Amino acid sequence: MWLEPVLPVLAAACAAIVAWRHETRRLDRRTLYEPWDRDTTEEEFRRRLIGRRKRRRWGVTLLSAIAGSLAGTVVLLQLVSLSEAVRGG
Repeated sequence: MWLEPVLPVLAAACAAIVAWRHETRRLDRRTLYEPWDRDTTEEEFRRRLIGRRKRRRWGVTLLSAIAGSLAGTVVLLQLVSLSEAVRGG
């Protein structure tokens, strides 16, 4: 069956795409209440803030892909179990 190897990969890709888009939207958002150390310039502060948000975006995307892959595997195992029960095996 062609669905077995494709389903976890497809679920991981979908979860990663959704997380990437969500975190990218968050990346460009300006917040008024960010803790800003007044000893640094605003440019340095913004550079660090964007860097931190980019690292978070990669982390959330990776964790979402892993979670999507696990969810796809669980669904696949449930489908296999269901088909075995229907067949009487």
